[in-house]
Amino acid sequence: MHSARRFGWAAVFSLLFVIAVGAAEYRFEDEEPEVKDRVARISFITGDVQIKRSDNDQWEKAVLNLPVVQGDQLTTGPGSRFEVQFGAYSHLRVAENSVIKVSSLTDTFVAVGVPEGSVTATLVRFDIGSEAFEIDAPRTTVAVQKAGRYRVDAGHKNDQSIRVSVDDKGEARIYSNNVGFTLHDGRSAKIYVEGNYAGEWEAGDTTQFRDDFDRWAVDRDLTIARRQGQAYYGKFYDTDIYGADDLNDNGEWINTSDYGYVWRPFRNTLSVYADWSPYRYGAWRWVPGYGWSWVNDEPWGWATYHHGRWIWYNGAWLWAPYGYIRTARSWWYPALVILQQFNRSICWYPLPYHSAYFNFNWNYHHRRQPRDGSVRPGPSPSPRNWPIEPSPRRDGPRDLKGAREPSPNDTAVIAIPMDDFGKVGRGYTRLPGDTARVIVSQKPVTQDELPVLPVMRDISAKVLDDIRVVKPREPMPIDAGTVGAAKRVRDVPLDTTLRDKIILGDRQPVVKNDDDGDDAKQPSDQRSTPPLGAVGRPVKVSEPQRKTVPEPNDETPPQKSEPRDDPPKRAIPVFVPQPKDDSPPQKSVPRSDPPQKSEPRSEPQPKSDPPPQKPEPRSEPPTKSEPPAQKSEPRSEPQTKSEPQRSEPSRDSPAKKP
Repeated sequence: MHSARRFGWAAVFSLLFVIAVGAAEYRFEDEEPEVKDRVARISFITGDVQIKRSDNDQWEKAVLNLPVVQGDQLTTGPGSRFEVQFGAYSHLRVAENSVIKVSSLTDTFVAVGVPEGSVTATLVRFDIGSEAFEIDAPRTTVAVQKAGRYRVDAGHKNDQSIRVSVDDKGEARIYSNNVGFTLHDGRSAKIYVEGNYAGEWEAGDTTQFRDDFDRWAVDRDLTIARRQGQAYYGKFYDTDIYGADDLNDNGEWINTSDYGYVWRPFRNTLSVYADWSPYRYGAWRWVPGYGWSWVNDEPWGWATYHHGRWIWYNGAWLWAPYGYIRTARSWWYPALVILQQFNRSICWYPLPYHSAYFNFNWNYHHRRQPRDGSVRPGPSPSPRNWPIEPSPRRDGPRDLKGAREPSPNDTAVIAIPMDDFGKVGRGYTRLPGDTARVIVSQKPVTQDELPVLPVMRDISAKVLDDIRVVKPREPMPIDAGTVGAAKRVRDVPLDTTLRDKIILGDRQPVVKNDDDGDDAKQPSDQRSTPPLGAVGRPVKVSEPQRKTVPEPNDETPPQKSEPRDDPPKRAIPVFVPQPKDDSPPQKSVPRSDPPQKSEPRSEPQPKSDPPPQKPEPRSEPPTKSEPPAQKSEPRSEPQTKSEPQRSEPSRDSPAKKP
């Protein structure tokens, strides 16, 4: 019996070991993807809009739902506009004849440079304690402090001023040259950045400067607010899946027994596409950092092609916000597909529900060739994220019944000749049924078996005109110090640095001490002076004393010392006895400030030994080197004004005292 128990425990441990080894073979990139850079999208576009990536000199045509990442530059032509969505509650809108650059784009910080043109940023939710949003205009930086709407008119070449406006309960700090100030809700400021008035600004009411661009921005705000009011953030999906509020107007949410709540597009939504299936209508576009990413044609498809899974269920395609493997956060992915090479074609189809992310850009991330020509090695090959055995789904609306997912639908396998991949934006076809079934039935591929996709900089000259811009506009360079109040360090907000430098002058702000009880109990001559001003001023001891104590000389009339009736605390130190208050005013001792009490000064220092910090102002005639009398009785005799020196009575006073 004991042997049977030992055998049972051994079997259990062996099973656990096999499960652990099997789990280690799979890298669940849904939990921690290899690239976690923040991605924005073009959520509205009209007219001619062009984009240039940070790793490519070619300008491309911008389209709806195009991913935007840090370092991208975008420009608009006459009559053109577009909108960039940074998250569920933040949008930037760009007017015609404008240029922007996404200088920084992280989870907590967004910085946009605007060398020319006009932009409007709307932040519905904003927490200054955990995030930052800044706009750089010529010689100016706008640092957002509260949720609201902010407009920046950067002007155009040779303009000497810009304008910043704040609405919808917003507030911003404006920095320009050596000037910094706060702009409140409903106010607009004209800031001079060039010419004789550089650094000056004029404030006014925002209602005086409204135009058609403002009205369009407000209309977009109302449209998005309506969609977000009908959205299911926090119920069916989280705010990381921004753009999911576009789905309500194009489909409906249904509850299924196998996948929980999923989204089903309306038939009239799909009827505009011939023989529609996921990942067929769109284009493969290059995104720095990520590699090749899918850009869909469907206006509602941003969330459905970069999050969750497409599922073939009861004869229809449905979208689930999450796959079977779910973590606390939803990450953005270039495309959720299985991508393989078959003969001379690149084939792809939707990633199955049970599969973790299939990194088809693995070769770009690990084995791409740097500019020096060396090959960057990657990790050792391992099986890649094919449909895995069901495992407990975390935080999911509903678990499956434990059955393995059926084979992917073979009617959604799309192919393109390998020589055309990334060069064309249209013309994708489905594979015939027999060939498609062979593709979906293949065994999982390893990292070494992944197709080697081209890099954009190597094929940019061969990209067709439906992606590449034939005659690009060349705006002024943004990296030549044309924007911002200071040089921007990547991913670091300028607000605090500019506030300390421009507004506070590298000085500490005055902080009021609430505990004033002890200070109030001190004698009046020992109480600290209340702080004045917004910042602490540097104290220079030597210069005020040099001004308050004139340097005496023999030709100076004695009566000129009378205006020096300063309080006793400013006569530091004293070298001769001070006269009483009833002494004649004509006495001309250089330090004739009359103290109220002479006892604390009963031991004056001789004139021959002045303090080291003030030798020149304290120099006296040699006759005053003898110590004075204990009292000032001998000084009660008035001295004639004809005597140039008043020190002789003090020299006789010690002899009379004994």
